[in-house]
Amino acid sequence: MFKKFMSKINFHKNNDLSEEDRIKKINPTLVHNVAAEIFWSYAYNTGVREANNCALEGVFPERMLSYNIVKNIILKYVKEVPDFAVFDVFDAVKEEITSHSRNERNLLGAIYIEDIPNGRSLEFKDHEKLEELKNDADGFAPYRLNIFPNNKIETMGKLLIRTPLPAVVVSSKLPNGGAVFIQSTEQALGYHKTMILSLHSVHNLSSDCGYLLEGIFYIPIGNARSSDLWHKIIPNSVGFYKKTTFFAEDATKLEVSLDFG
Repeated sequence: MFKKFMSKINFHKNNDLSEEDRIKKINPTLVHNVAAEIFWSYAYNTGVREANNCALEGVFPERMLSYNIVKNIILKYVKEVPDFAVFDVFDAVKEEITSHSRNERNLLGAIYIEDIPNGRSLEFKDHEKLEELKNDADGFAPYRLNIFPNNKIETMGKLLIRTPLPAVVVSSKLPNGGAVFIQSTEQALGYHKTMILSLHSVHNLSSDCGYLLEGIFYIPIGNARSSDLWHKIIPNSVGFYKKTTFFAEDATKLEVSLDFG
Protein backbone atom coordinates (compact mmCIF):
# COMPACT_ATOMS: atom_id res chain seq x y z
CA MET A 1 0.00 0.00 0.00
CA PHE A 2 2.88 2.37 0.67
CA LYS A 3 4.97 1.90 -2.48
CA LYS A 4 4.70 3.57 -5.84
CA PHE A 5 4.42 0.31 -7.71
CA MET A 6 2.48 -2.65 -6.44
CA SER A 7 3.83 -6.17 -6.70
CA LYS A 8 3.05 -7.94 -9.96
CA ILE A 9 -0.61 -8.92 -10.19
CA ASN A 10 -1.60 -11.98 -12.19
CA PHE A 11 -5.13 -13.08 -13.03
CA HIS A 12 -5.54 -16.82 -13.62
CA LYS A 13 -8.93 -18.38 -14.02
CA ASN A 14 -9.21 -21.71 -12.30
CA ASN A 15 -12.51 -23.40 -13.10
CA ASP A 16 -12.03 -25.74 -10.16
CA LEU A 17 -12.40 -22.85 -7.73
CA SER A 18 -15.70 -21.47 -6.57
CA GLU A 19 -16.42 -17.76 -7.05
CA GLU A 20 -15.85 -17.21 -3.33
CA ASP A 21 -12.43 -18.91 -3.46
CA ARG A 22 -11.41 -16.94 -6.55
CA ILE A 23 -12.26 -13.70 -4.75
CA LYS A 24 -10.12 -14.76 -1.79
CA LYS A 25 -7.15 -15.19 -4.15
CA ILE A 26 -7.36 -11.64 -5.52
CA ASN A 27 -4.55 -9.33 -4.48
CA PRO A 28 -5.98 -7.63 -1.34
CA THR A 29 -3.99 -4.45 -1.94
CA LEU A 30 -5.58 -4.07 -5.36
CA VAL A 31 -9.05 -4.58 -3.91
CA HIS A 32 -8.42 -2.05 -1.16
CA ASN A 33 -7.05 0.60 -3.53
CA VAL A 34 -9.92 0.20 -5.99
CA ALA A 35 -12.46 0.31 -3.15
CA ALA A 36 -10.90 3.46 -1.69
CA GLU A 37 -10.92 5.31 -5.01
CA ILE A 38 -14.53 4.34 -5.69
CA PHE A 39 -15.80 5.25 -2.23
CA TRP A 40 -14.02 8.60 -1.87
CA SER A 41 -14.64 9.73 -5.45
CA TYR A 42 -18.35 9.18 -4.90
CA ALA A 43 -18.18 10.86 -1.47
CA TYR A 44 -16.47 13.89 -3.01
CA ASN A 45 -19.49 14.48 -5.25
CA THR A 46 -22.33 13.41 -2.96
CA GLY A 47 -20.96 13.69 0.59
CA VAL A 48 -19.46 11.14 2.95
CA ARG A 49 -22.81 10.50 4.65
CA GLU A 50 -24.45 9.48 1.37
CA ALA A 51 -21.51 7.22 0.46
CA ASN A 52 -21.60 5.63 3.91
CA ASN A 53 -25.34 5.03 3.67
CA CYS A 54 -24.86 3.20 0.37
CA ALA A 55 -22.12 1.07 1.92
CA LEU A 56 -24.05 0.24 5.08
CA GLU A 57 -27.21 -0.65 3.16
CA GLY A 58 -25.26 -2.60 0.55
CA VAL A 59 -27.00 -0.67 -2.23
CA PHE A 60 -24.51 0.85 -4.66
CA PRO A 61 -25.80 3.16 -7.42
CA GLU A 62 -24.26 2.60 -10.84
CA ARG A 63 -22.56 6.00 -10.81
CA MET A 64 -20.71 4.82 -7.69
CA LEU A 65 -19.91 1.21 -8.56
CA SER A 66 -20.11 -0.41 -11.98
CA TYR A 67 -18.17 -2.85 -14.16
CA ASN A 68 -16.62 -0.02 -16.19
CA ILE A 69 -15.62 2.01 -13.14
CA VAL A 70 -13.90 -0.99 -11.57
CA LYS A 71 -12.16 -1.96 -14.81
CA ASN A 72 -10.86 1.57 -15.45
CA ILE A 73 -9.37 1.79 -11.96
CA ILE A 74 -7.78 -1.66 -12.21
CA LEU A 75 -6.12 -0.57 -15.45
CA LYS A 76 -4.24 2.09 -13.52
CA TYR A 77 -2.31 -0.74 -11.87
CA VAL A 78 -2.08 -3.38 -14.62
CA LYS A 79 -1.84 -3.28 -18.42
CA GLU A 80 -4.77 -5.60 -19.04
CA VAL A 81 -7.40 -7.47 -17.09
CA PRO A 82 -9.75 -10.29 -18.18
CA ASP A 83 -13.50 -9.84 -17.78
CA PHE A 84 -13.88 -12.58 -15.18
CA ALA A 85 -11.32 -10.83 -12.97
CA VAL A 86 -13.18 -7.52 -13.18
CA PHE A 87 -16.34 -9.21 -11.92
CA ASP A 88 -14.40 -10.91 -9.12
CA VAL A 89 -12.79 -7.61 -8.07
CA PHE A 90 -16.21 -5.94 -8.33
CA ASP A 91 -17.65 -8.33 -5.72
CA ALA A 92 -14.58 -8.05 -3.49
CA VAL A 93 -14.70 -4.24 -3.65
CA LYS A 94 -18.32 -4.19 -2.46
CA GLU A 95 -17.34 -6.28 0.55
CA GLU A 96 -14.29 -4.09 1.26
CA ILE A 97 -16.32 -0.87 1.21
CA THR A 98 -19.10 -2.30 3.35
CA SER A 99 -16.69 -3.81 5.88
CA HIS A 100 -14.77 -0.55 6.40
CA SER A 101 -17.96 1.50 6.75
CA ARG A 102 -19.47 -0.87 9.29
CA ASN A 103 -16.24 -0.85 11.30
CA GLU A 104 -15.97 2.95 11.00
CA ARG A 105 -12.52 2.76 9.46
CA ASN A 106 -11.12 4.88 6.64
CA LEU A 107 -10.37 3.31 3.30
CA LEU A 108 -6.87 4.72 2.94
CA GLY A 109 -6.06 3.69 -0.61
CA ALA A 110 -2.56 3.77 -2.12
CA ILE A 111 0.09 5.85 -0.36
CA TYR A 112 2.77 7.04 -2.78
CA ILE A 113 6.18 7.77 -1.31
CA GLU A 114 6.72 10.30 -4.12
CA ASP A 115 3.87 12.45 -2.78
CA ILE A 116 5.34 12.92 0.69
CA PRO A 117 7.92 15.66 -0.06
CA ASN A 118 5.23 17.84 -1.69
CA GLY A 119 2.67 17.35 1.08
CA ARG A 120 0.02 16.55 -1.51
CA SER A 121 -0.66 14.02 -4.24
CA LEU A 122 0.67 14.77 -7.71
CA GLU A 123 -2.92 14.54 -9.00
CA PHE A 124 -4.21 17.24 -6.62
CA LYS A 125 -6.48 19.71 -8.45
CA ASP A 126 -8.37 21.74 -5.83
CA HIS A 127 -5.99 24.71 -5.80
CA GLU A 128 -8.81 27.28 -5.91
CA LYS A 129 -10.39 25.82 -2.77
CA LEU A 130 -7.05 26.01 -0.93
CA GLU A 131 -6.67 29.63 -2.00
CA GLU A 132 -10.12 30.50 -0.67
CA LEU A 133 -9.33 28.73 2.61
CA LYS A 134 -6.41 31.10 3.25
CA ASN A 135 -8.96 33.28 5.05
CA ASP A 136 -9.30 30.47 7.57
CA ALA A 137 -5.55 30.01 8.06
CA ASP A 138 -3.77 30.73 11.35
CA GLY A 139 -3.10 34.45 11.61
CA PHE A 140 -6.22 35.33 9.61
CA ALA A 141 -8.94 33.43 11.42
CA PRO A 142 -10.66 35.57 14.11
CA TYR A 143 -10.37 33.14 17.03
CA ARG A 144 -8.02 31.67 19.62
CA LEU A 145 -7.93 27.91 20.25
CA ASN A 146 -8.27 26.48 23.76
CA ILE A 147 -7.83 22.78 24.55
CA PHE A 148 -8.40 20.89 27.79
CA PRO A 149 -6.39 19.02 28.87
CA ASN A 150 -3.72 20.57 26.62
CA ASN A 151 -0.90 18.44 28.04
CA LYS A 152 -2.40 15.37 26.39
CA ILE A 153 -1.60 16.37 22.81
CA GLU A 154 1.84 16.18 21.20
CA THR A 155 2.84 18.20 18.15
CA MET A 156 4.33 16.20 15.28
CA GLY A 157 4.25 15.26 11.64
CA LYS A 158 3.54 16.71 8.25
CA LEU A 159 0.14 16.83 6.57
CA LEU A 160 -0.30 14.88 3.33
CA ILE A 161 -3.48 15.68 1.37
CA ARG A 162 -4.67 13.21 -1.29
CA THR A 163 -8.05 14.57 -2.38
CA PRO A 164 -10.46 12.86 -2.89
CA LEU A 165 -8.77 10.20 -0.73
CA PRO A 166 -8.43 10.82 3.02
CA ALA A 167 -5.55 12.93 4.30
CA VAL A 168 -2.83 11.41 6.49
CA VAL A 169 0.13 12.60 8.55
CA VAL A 170 3.72 11.49 8.02
CA SER A 171 5.82 11.57 11.19
CA SER A 172 9.40 10.73 12.05
CA LYS A 173 8.35 9.48 15.49
CA LEU A 174 5.58 7.47 17.09
CA PRO A 175 2.84 9.30 19.02
CA ASN A 176 2.40 8.52 22.71
CA GLY A 177 -1.27 9.43 22.97
CA GLY A 178 -4.44 9.16 20.95
CA ALA A 179 -4.34 12.61 19.34
CA VAL A 180 -1.71 14.96 17.91
CA PHE A 181 -1.40 18.52 16.68
CA ILE A 182 -0.14 18.63 13.10
CA GLN A 183 3.26 20.30 13.17
CA SER A 184 3.50 21.27 9.51
CA THR A 185 0.74 22.02 7.00
CA GLU A 186 2.65 24.59 4.91
CA GLN A 187 3.73 22.27 2.09
CA ALA A 188 0.31 20.69 1.80
CA LEU A 189 -1.78 23.86 2.04
CA GLY A 190 0.61 26.73 1.37
CA TYR A 191 0.04 28.12 4.88
CA HIS A 192 -0.20 26.95 8.48
CA LYS A 193 -3.52 25.76 9.83
CA THR A 194 -4.08 24.34 13.30
CA MET A 195 -5.45 20.81 13.11
CA ILE A 196 -5.86 17.98 15.59
CA LEU A 197 -5.67 14.39 14.38
CA SER A 198 -7.62 11.86 16.45
CA LEU A 199 -5.65 8.72 15.70
CA HIS A 200 -7.19 5.51 14.39
CA SER A 201 -4.01 3.69 13.42
CA VAL A 202 -0.28 4.03 12.82
CA HIS A 203 1.61 2.32 9.96
CA ASN A 204 5.30 1.78 9.36
CA LEU A 205 6.66 3.40 6.23
CA SER A 206 10.15 2.85 4.85
CA SER A 207 13.06 3.69 7.15
CA ASP A 208 13.51 7.03 5.39
CA CYS A 209 9.90 8.13 5.82
CA GLY A 210 9.02 7.09 9.38
CA TYR A 211 5.37 6.51 10.25
CA LEU A 212 1.97 7.11 8.71
CA LEU A 213 -0.72 8.38 11.08
CA GLU A 214 -4.37 8.19 10.07
CA GLY A 215 -7.70 9.02 11.66
CA ILE A 216 -10.08 11.97 11.86
CA PHE A 217 -8.91 15.59 11.57
CA TYR A 218 -10.63 18.15 13.81
CA ILE A 219 -10.38 21.59 12.20
CA PRO A 220 -11.44 24.90 13.81
CA ILE A 221 -13.44 26.97 11.34
CA GLY A 222 -14.64 30.55 11.10
CA ASN A 223 -17.83 29.89 9.10
CA ALA A 224 -19.95 27.23 7.40
CA ARG A 225 -18.39 27.87 4.00
CA SER A 226 -14.96 27.01 5.39
CA SER A 227 -16.30 23.77 6.82
CA ASP A 228 -17.62 22.68 3.40
CA LEU A 229 -14.31 23.51 1.71
CA TRP A 230 -12.19 21.71 4.30
CA HIS A 231 -14.41 18.66 3.98
CA LYS A 232 -13.75 18.62 0.22
CA ILE A 233 -9.98 18.87 0.68
CA ILE A 234 -9.82 16.54 3.70
CA PRO A 235 -12.86 14.22 3.58
CA ASN A 236 -11.88 12.56 6.87
CA SER A 237 -12.30 15.82 8.78
CA VAL A 238 -14.75 17.47 11.15
CA GLY A 239 -15.00 21.24 11.15
CA PHE A 240 -16.09 22.82 14.42
CA TYR A 241 -17.24 26.29 15.38
CA LYS A 242 -17.05 27.57 18.98
CA LYS A 243 -16.44 24.20 20.65
CA THR A 244 -16.32 20.43 20.31
CA THR A 245 -15.64 17.40 22.48
CA PHE A 246 -14.27 14.11 21.24
CA PHE A 247 -12.64 10.96 22.55
CA ALA A 248 -9.28 9.98 21.09
CA GLU A 249 -8.55 6.34 20.25
CA ASP A 250 -6.88 5.85 23.66
CA ALA A 251 -10.13 7.04 25.35
CA THR A 252 -8.68 10.46 26.23
CA LYS A 253 -11.48 13.03 26.38
CA LEU A 254 -10.56 16.33 24.73
CA GLU A 255 -12.54 19.55 24.96
CA VAL A 256 -11.72 22.20 22.37
CA SER A 257 -13.17 25.69 22.26
CA LEU A 258 -12.67 28.86 20.20
CA ASP A 259 -12.54 32.39 21.61
CA PHE A 260 -13.64 35.00 19.08
CA GLY A 261 -12.81 38.67 19.25
